[in-house]
Amino acid sequence: TFLMLLTSDQVASFIVNGFLQLQPDVTDTTHQEIVNNMKQLRTEMELPGNNIFPLVPQLQTIIECDVVHGALQSLLGKNYQLHQHRQLHDNPPGFQAQVLHRDA
Repeated sequence: TFLMLLTSDQVASFIVNGFLQLQPDVTDTTHQEIVNNMKQLRTEMELPGNNIFPLVPQLQTIIECDVVHGALQSLLGKNYQLHQHRQLHDNPPGFQAQVLHRDA
C-alpha cells in the first residue's frame, strides 16, 4: 500500500475551511455494505450509541484506507490515535446540530 499524504494546498484548505472531502480508496462494495448496514441499523434501533464501529465494521476499512489514513497522518502525525468516542449523531437536513460540542 501507498499512503496518500495531503498536499500543502489540501492542508491549507483544511485549516481555512475545517474539512476536506476525500474519496476513500475502497471498493464500491464496501460503500454499499456500509449503506446497507446503516439502513438496517435504522430499522432496528433509533441510535446505536457509542457502538457504531462494532455494528458497522466496514467503517474501520474507511479509516485504514490509504487516502483517509494518509490524511489523518498528515494532519495529526505518524502516531495519531483515534478517540474511542464514536457516537453517531443523527442530524437530518434542515435540523439544527446539537451545540454542546462538535465531533471530528
